[in-house]
Amino acid sequence: MERYFPTISRSSSSRSVHHPHKSHQCGTRYSPYPRPSNALDTTVSKVNHMSRQEADNKIERSASALTKKLLNSLQDKCNPITNSDIAARSDRVISTTSGHQVAEDRPNRRLYSNDRERKLLVQRTSVVSSSGKGLPLASARVYIGGYLSGTTDIEMKRLIAEAGGHVVYAASGCTHILSSQSLKGSKMQKLLTMQPRTKPYVVRPEWVTDSIKSGKRRSERLYSVIEDINTISDMLQK
Repeated sequence: MERYFPTISRSSSSRSVHHPHKSHQCGTRYSPYPRPSNALDTTVSKVNHMSRQEADNKIERSASALTKKLLNSLQDKCNPITNSDIAARSDRVISTTSGHQVAEDRPNRRLYSNDRERKLLVQRTSVVSSSGKGLPLASARVYIGGYLSGTTDIEMKRLIAEAGGHVVYAASGCTHILSSQSLKGSKMQKLLTMQPRTKPYVVRPEWVTDSIKSGKRRSERLYSVIEDINTISDMLQK
């Protein structure tokens, strides 16, 4: 850090000892009227003003040079931008009003999701081992993407976890979309234009409960929310 922000020592004038009695003897009395040496004072003030401008320009040049140096050394371990220790110096406080954890640093959503999935996996394993039942939804990755009739999303998450399934929080990569109603236009258009290999099933919540009751995975066609018409025979039956 010192190589980017060098410490400037005090000048000799600032270290000089101030004597009140000497300043009182050498000081001049204030005079509201112009003196003969007014022209000399004006010249001195102009020189001081020019020196201040030069100092300001020097500070601006040094700031731009420092920024350029920081951007050109991002790979360096001493760079304060890419190697910040703000997370180690942050304090996490639990709010007494809402009960939620408040962090001063920027949260990492990927680490949070991985940690959440790991904890849910431990809970799911303990529940399955205690129940002794099979896992009819072991290969299912379910995304809750709409209204659930007669149940709640919390209840569905619990049932899916007990049956060995995985509840995902994004529609990408899921095998089933759980909803009691049809999807909205943009989601429906995206679903219809997907490849058949990656197209998820849109099923009602009864598919989960019936699969658990029967002990095996039921056919998604019986619980499909979207009517899939692929052949002429299917069209004539409708």
